Amino acid sequence: MSRLVDRGAITAAYVGIGMAVTIVVSFMLFIPIEWVIWVLAFGLPHWSARTLAPSTRETLNACLMGVVLVPLALPWGY
Repeated sequence: MSRLVDRGAITAAYVGIGMAVTIVVSFMLFIPIEWVIWVLAFGLPHWSARTLAPSTRETLNACLMGVVLVPLALPWGY
């Protein structure tokens, strides 16, 4: 008696789902780090040199709020 679905196909589907979940989670972890990189590499040097444009100042304020609020909102025990 033959099977309707091959076991190799089922395993490949599980591997594909696992890879997709891993990629999505890695992007979710990179987004908060991106704000920190922008603040350290671009925002703070321009802020200390007092060469921030008004729009860049708003972006820096928003990123700093994200850097502070995201770690507070993350479920660290998870």
